[in-house]
Amino acid sequence: MKGGTPAFQTINMKRNPFNRISGLYFLLLLTCLSCKKDLEKPQWDTQILAPFAYTEMGIENIVKNGSAQTNPDHSIDLFIRDTLYTLQLDSIVSVVTPAFDINKTLDSIKFGTAPIVTRITLGQIARQMAANSNPSTAAAGNFILSSHNTTQPFIPAISNITGGPIPINISTVLDEAEIKTGFLDITVTNGLPIAIQRAEIEIKNAQTPFGVVAQPVLTNIATGASKTQSENIAGKHVDGTMNANILDMDFAGGTGVHIDTNDAVTVTLTVREVTVSSAVAIFPAQNVVNDKSVNYLLDMGSVKLKEMKMKSGYVKIEVSSTIPDSIFFTYSIPTAIKDGVPFKTDTKVPPAGGTSTFIYDMTGYTMGLRGDPGINTDYNGLYNELLGRIKYTGRKIPLSLTDFIQVKISLENAKPSYVQGYLGDTTININGSIPLTVFNNITGGTLQFESADVAVVVDNSFGLPGSASISSIVAHNGSNSASATSSTTALGPGIDGNPPVITSSRVAVTNATALVNVLPKTVDYAGSLQINPSGAFNDNQFAYSAYPVKAYLEFKMPLSLIANQLQLTDTIAISSAPQLNSALKKGKLNLITDNGFPFDAKVMAYFLDGSGTLLDSLVTTQYVERATKGADGKVTQSKRSVISYVLSAGTISNIQKATSVIFKASFSTDTGSYSKIYSDYRIKFKLAGDIQYTVNGQ
Repeated sequence: MKGGTPAFQTINMKRNPFNRISGLYFLLLLTCLSCKKDLEKPQWDTQILAPFAYTEMGIENIVKNGSAQTNPDHSIDLFIRDTLYTLQLDSIVSVVTPAFDINKTLDSIKFGTAPIVTRITLGQIARQMAANSNPSTAAAGNFILSSHNTTQPFIPAISNITGGPIPINISTVLDEAEIKTGFLDITVTNGLPIAIQRAEIEIKNAQTPFGVVAQPVLTNIATGASKTQSENIAGKHVDGTMNANILDMDFAGGTGVHIDTNDAVTVTLTVREVTVSSAVAIFPAQNVVNDKSVNYLLDMGSVKLKEMKMKSGYVKIEVSSTIPDSIFFTYSIPTAIKDGVPFKTDTKVPPAGGTSTFIYDMTGYTMGLRGDPGINTDYNGLYNELLGRIKYTGRKIPLSLTDFIQVKISLENAKPSYVQGYLGDTTININGSIPLTVFNNITGGTLQFESADVAVVVDNSFGLPGSASISSIVAHNGSNSASATSSTTALGPGIDGNPPVITSSRVAVTNATALVNVLPKTVDYAGSLQINPSGAFNDNQFAYSAYPVKAYLEFKMPLSLIANQLQLTDTIAISSAPQLNSALKKGKLNLITDNGFPFDAKVMAYFLDGSGTLLDSLVTTQYVERATKGADGKVTQSKRSVISYVLSAGTISNIQKATSVIFKASFSTDTGSYSKIYSDYRIKFKLAGDIQYTVNGQ
């Protein structure tokens, strides 16, 4: 739109044609308000010419919502593109994982104590001997006791010595335990001045059921030497208090033996590699659950993913435990990495009772899906590690292998922003209908384009090959329709990057000109997209959620056309005008046009109130004359026309009440002859009021 001088106020005919008539009203109002109503004062009639509006229009006002592309010679191609179909990432990849349920009883309960050392002195042995009912044994015991701190020239062999019970107390760390696996090492160190030929020792629980824990037999232990025997104690019950009994001990004789009743046989008990089925004990820090597994994505069909980056989603962990101590567990996905750091969480689950729920946002994590990273050959497999442990507390607690920790891990509302792998060999059928608004302003008459090019264009941003086939395209405009088909076209893959490099492929459409000349309001379509049509496996394919594959319907029409009473319609809101003074007698509006288009035009205006009721109209049978064309077929000079609309006071009153105006313009080209439209063709309007009104004298 070009602006005019103050005498020709600028208006926008595209947005607001004729609605600035209020400028005329304003001029009249100023004049009328300056006159006071006084019947006794002189009055006279006057007439003025009040040009007050100017605008111009080009091709953009004829065909809207399309893209008019101007060529170097100013000829115009109308280019229209509407989206037919969008293939989103989640249409071919749906991230659904089964709940990762771990219901683990304790794998093992490790139990360890410091070595238990018991000394059996020569004096204890001698007193046991002296109390024996066998006279010779009692005599030998009394001899040893009476010979303390002396050197005897000869000591005879001593046999069948018994003794005990000698208490062994580990109740500070253990009340009781059921041994699942393990060994008890019994070491006998001979600190006596004579060799031990045979020692049979019984280690027995001091409480019910008084079960024997171990009964080792050791032989030939020289003075100052040690011997160890290991006893398998799997399946044994162990109390915190036990007794050691000497079932039999035989000593060799000797000469020149120095007797010190404080000398002793030392018995050392050491447990090793012990796990328990149950125990009431102080347990050392240990892992009680250690689970490593792969959780596979569901319903993937032929899709085999190596990795995905998460746009949204979260890991939900629900944990319950019967263990009567706090469990500290670590859950990790070593192949899920964000900012260079693998996903890992350390969480405390309180002692037995209730369920604890933990939620972790996975947005932005890149998840490797090759399964166990030590093998790294899987697809669609999310590797998980769960480690549950108890800590040393110094408190006795009951633990049993029937105790369990139950963990449910799920990946929920997962949406990837990027995936890599083989994206399958799926065929996706597409069909639907799209509205076309480019011809909406054409409400009557006919329009025929000389030629047109129609195609389906597929922009492939996914890194995979494909093919597109359009089996049917049908254009509709009321009862009129036209159909077309196309062939199958290969789609080249996009090139990875963020954003990816798009590969565009074009599927030509037959019968394009007939399709366009329906002036379609809707287009129905049917076809298919095929992913990896050859089936060749390539696990380096990719797709981004932010860059889907898009199929467009493209129209390209050179603006060379035949028009017959082609009617264009536009509805414009207008502002209300003040009431005209009753002094207004009559007037008219002159529409002055300079037509730079090579076709005739007729312009009509219809004024409506807020409810859509027709109030009045400006209608004429007079045409705006077409411009003159030169030998080259282009307009050489615009043509001026003047159309007058007579305005009665009643018409003006009706127009004042209007809130909108409908403009209808119709034009026709030469019969049977195509007219080419150029970008520099314009039609200019001047709207002037020729008004007569009565002036009151002073």
